[in-house]
Amino acid sequence: MIGTGFGEKSGPRVTSSLFRASAGTHSVRHTFSTYGGNSGVPLSVLQSLLGHTSMETTMIYTHPLLEAERKVVEQIASILLPFAPTMASVRCGGKQ
Repeated sequence: MIGTGFGEKSGPRVTSSLFRASAGTHSVRHTFSTYGGNSGVPLSVLQSLLGHTSMETTMIYTHPLLEAERKVVEQIASILLPFAPTMASVRCGGKQ
């Protein structure tokens, strides 16, 4: 059964490995927040969906992915250094 956090149990018994001890509901919350944040969902929306009262708590749950970090760095670099090659152009032999 999935606990509500208040001593109550609700819903059917979950047998999926997704909710077993190694990957519990807490991990699912982190995954949901991480992928939402990296897909462009505003933190305020994630905060509401996760039921957090503070943005700081939501930020703890949202982890930037390496690809997302690389894209942001390249966006900033393109603003600051508009003629510098990006990793995409280096990998493609100068073609984008």
